[in-house]
Amino acid sequence: MQVQFRIKPKGASEDTVTAELVDVIAWEEHFQRSSASLDSESAFARDYVWLAWHAVKRQGKTQLEFMDWVATLEDIEGEPDAPLPPSENPPATG
Repeated sequence: MQVQFRIKPKGASEDTVTAELVDVIAWEEHFQRSSASLDSESAFARDYVWLAWHAVKRQGKTQLEFMDWVATLEDIEGEPDAPLPPSENPPATG
């Protein structure tokens, strides 16, 4: 599971960061919720921004704590991995 984020810091150019499985598991441990809730109506913007922050921090691109990092942002957009395209050949049976 991966989620790509386009991050636009205030007064800086846009960057792309990928939250990976390790970030999703860290989110689950931090919020004590299943990552399945990220796909539901109960997900908060904070949940996705936290994933992006964790990925940025894990990659050594910031030392700021979560809310301090959020205060530096102008905008953020996330896109989950695109589903695999359907196979042109059905799976073999029998």
